[in-house]
Amino acid sequence: MSGCGAAIGNPYWFPPLSDYLLFKRCYTCKVKPGVLCNAPRMIARFRKNAEISKEFLDLSYEEYTRARVCACSHAVRMDRGLEHCWRDIELAPRIEDREPGYTYGTL
Repeated sequence: MSGCGAAIGNPYWFPPLSDYLLFKRCYTCKVKPGVLCNAPRMIARFRKNAEISKEFLDLSYEEYTRARVCACSHAVRMDRGLEHCWRDIELAPRIEDREPGYTYGTL
């Protein structure tokens, strides 16, 4: 389970964290929304760790891409994405009142 919804038990109520990170532009490297941060050292470190780590072998392409977005984003973009995610969680109805299959994200 990955993403914002996983933090509260259901990964389908909210979009994954990688979507929140890519929703806004990065103020550090000035890339537009939807584009991965221009951080060559972070990307190289992620690739090196992914080759060494056996846990990445079991990930689907989509999960691997989401992990890469989260690992290779600048801190400012990560903070803004997390703020947006937690704001959505705070504004959503209580867990008992949520409908199955409905997404409460504002992306």
